Amino acid sequence: MISDSQLLFSDGQAIVDTAISDNVYNRYPAGNIQDADLNATVDWGTGAPLYMLFYTGPVDFASGGAGTLVITLESDSTSNLATPPTVHWTSVTYAVADLTAGTQFWAVIPPATGLQKWIGFRYTNGAGDFTAGTLSSMILIGQSTKGPQYASGLNHQ
Repeated sequence: MISDSQLLFSDGQAIVDTAISDNVYNRYPAGNIQDADLNATVDWGTGAPLYMLFYTGPVDFASGGAGTLVITLESDSTSNLATPPTVHWTSVTYAVADLTAGTQFWAVIPPATGLQKWIGFRYTNGAGDFTAGTLSSMILIGQSTKGPQYASGLNHQ
């Protein structure tokens, strides 16, 4: 499992109502080619499968009603994903009962062409705002169900 700090989209983000991830990824950062048309047909992640990992924080999600959560992977020409964005992947609908503390959800990113400059996740809440719970999300190369893996003999605090 290989991660990148730029591909950490949410780190314990409180999901109260529909929102985009705290971080969005800029495919064309300063100093790189800014012509989106040049890379419009590039398959993002060519050579190795990319995975999406979502995991809940230490507190169960709670809702004043029957809260549900749908997650989408989106790209857009603006960093607020609002012009409207292109949806590249949509999760199943998670009920509040599915969002218990420490739960992990994995998905493979489908081959995506036509990606725009900014990439991020949208968390769509249905049927009532969440009153508790946090979510983290990232894109990784490789998959692990055991959490972070460290070399033996190292002390990680």
